[in-house]
Amino acid sequence: MICYARPRLGTESPSDRGDRWKLSTEFHIARRQLETHGQVPPGLVPGDIENSWRRSLRAGLDPLAPPTDAAVSLPELNERRARNRRISLLARPELELLFSQIAGTNFMVAFADADGVLLDTIADPDFKSTPTGRTIVPGSVWKEEHRGTNALGLALATRKPAKVIGQEHFFREHATVSCLAAPIFDSHNRIVGLIDASSDITARQHHTLALVKLAATNIENRLFLEDHKSSITLSFHPRQEYLSTMSVGLLAFDLEGNLTGSNSRAVAMLNGINLAENSRFSDIFRNSFGELVHRLIDGKTVQLEDWLGSTVFAAGNLARRGDLVRRIHQGAVLSPGKAQARAGPATREAPVLEDQLLRRQIKLACNAARAGLPVLIEGESGTGKRTVAREIHALIQPLAPFLPIDCASLSAADFDNFPTGAPGLRAVPAAHGSPADAIRQFLESGGTIHFDEISRLPAQAHFALGRFLDDLSLRHDRPTAAACRAVVFTTSRSADALEAEGWLERDFVQRISGYRFTLPRLEERSDFAKICQSILTGISSRHVLSKLAIEQLGQRSWPGNIRDLKRALQLVVANAKHPVLRKEDLQCLQALPGDEISACPRCRGKALHEQRCRKIRKLLHECGGNVSLVARQLGISRTTVYAHLNG
Repeated sequence: MICYARPRLGTESPSDRGDRWKLSTEFHIARRQLETHGQVPPGLVPGDIENSWRRSLRAGLDPLAPPTDAAVSLPELNERRARNRRISLLARPELELLFSQIAGTNFMVAFADADGVLLDTIADPDFKSTPTGRTIVPGSVWKEEHRGTNALGLALATRKPAKVIGQEHFFREHATVSCLAAPIFDSHNRIVGLIDASSDITARQHHTLALVKLAATNIENRLFLEDHKSSITLSFHPRQEYLSTMSVGLLAFDLEGNLTGSNSRAVAMLNGINLAENSRFSDIFRNSFGELVHRLIDGKTVQLEDWLGSTVFAAGNLARRGDLVRRIHQGAVLSPGKAQARAGPATREAPVLEDQLLRRQIKLACNAARAGLPVLIEGESGTGKRTVAREIHALIQPLAPFLPIDCASLSAADFDNFPTGAPGLRAVPAAHGSPADAIRQFLESGGTIHFDEISRLPAQAHFALGRFLDDLSLRHDRPTAAACRAVVFTTSRSADALEAEGWLERDFVQRISGYRFTLPRLEERSDFAKICQSILTGISSRHVLSKLAIEQLGQRSWPGNIRDLKRALQLVVANAKHPVLRKEDLQCLQALPGDEISACPRCRGKALHEQRCRKIRKLLHECGGNVSLVARQLGISRTTVYAHLNG
């Protein structure tokens, strides 16, 4: 940016041929119109330069006149340095490093404040001894209204890195200089300074702008961390291996999950998401803030998904922030116990339950449970009945106990005085009286009891259990210390079918069907992609699924639903050679263990062809999808294998 030198029009280094400043016919026409008529013809020069020339003309500047030597007074310079002292201290090491990285001679680097006033410079001796070098000093002002088109002024006007080379400058006297500048933003997206590098136009420029931007980013990130020492700072990037670099996005939150700051990288990566100061973590990401914080304390990398569906990896340095960790454990944010209650003891990851119809059913089930009605959940094996039961519990009473009972382990004798010997009942504090009284005390304390697979209940227990539900319904209307109690039943077969076949009595089905709904099959859920990513994260934090791979998985049939999907992803990870799982990595799923291997569509209906096709596809599965190995084993071409693979 900061740029001067004696005019040597037409000077062009071979290394710079191909750069945008190369003097094309259109550029010559535009330059001549600017200098002779004070006009800027549209479309002949880059858009940012064209707009800057127009602003310079509106400021009353003459491209053929000597540039205005604008500068602030010494007292004002000292006042500006004092006001920007903290940023200047961060900028000085970056200037020194940048100066050592730029090769060549006759160049300089500088730091300016948010008004374009130079506060600090480091110049090469050759550059410093020139008349131009003697004018580029601390205190000089480089706004476009004073100096015309230049990189520092352009970066201020456009709020983005700028590159101005040769005759792209407004004043002819700057035509032999190359200038590059990048703005520095604070955590509220305000420009607080700029880094600039300027040199003779014959100097090498190809990597300089990248170095200037890197210096600005380093200052920006250090300033961000200083400004948010008492906040929870989150660094994130779409690629996990980039979390240790300076290219990460940064967000800061207070202990209640309110956004207190973001850097420019975060704004760019979360384009389309509102990062206003009154935003909350839940307005940006779908994940739980409390669970995120406690995983960051454990020093773990977390996968987050924003509300536009993009996934990023996030990390933090909370493990080293003893004061902040103490405040967190004192209850300022969700405690580990509460996070455990929400997620359930079986998993540390929040369940994926984002299918809109399913969410509505869960909401209605919660309303029914609060009103004292039992909830009956039907669904095929592996559709997540236990997960949904725990979700209902977490939504209505997350801090209360959850008691699961496997009905398959009960016998008729267990119901003589209401269930005894059921798994988990021994852990219920036996107050006084029968186990039934203990269960009543458990429920009246605000707990949830879950009867799993009611089809396996002995017939003799139906009457006793139904009577117990009636008793609970009467007690629900009485004032107690508990907020509410809940009873959830689940079954893998339809209650109507069980009644028709004589497994359940009609009266019993009516009593347990306070609110009744059926879980959809895995392939019917609209959140299938998120389920895939969540299961994969639990298997391996290194691997991610491509969009095409998820689409391919969605086209398969999953008889065992989530259980089969998990088994499939475990197999894919075991055979994967790269962290990104693509469509071709799913070849090992041609047949899962226990699945029937069918012939491809082209061979079906032809006995001999079907037998050979199944043999090829079976061996392909056993070889982990290795087409070349199958071809060698069977003595056939890879084209033949692909033909039966793709049908």
